[in-house]
Amino acid sequence: MELVRIDGELIANVLLIGGEKGKALREIIPAQKHFCEFLKHEGFTKLVGTPRKEFHNILKAQGFEEEQKELVKRLN
Repeated sequence: MELVRIDGELIANVLLIGGEKGKALREIIPAQKHFCEFLKHEGFTKLVGTPRKEFHNILKAQGFEEEQKELVKRLN
């Protein structure tokens, strides 16, 4: 994970996340909801990552938007 400030904006960049094949999303989705609340409380405005292609539609349903090659969830 990389926590950066770019142009005054706090951004969390998830570089690597995973889990056991076939079970990872059941763990990742609930965890990202809590993580987003924590980041928002700490003043972060975005969560950014580059997930596997097969996760894109699932994450888009969780509020992520595609921007270039990354998926971005706005926290404000």
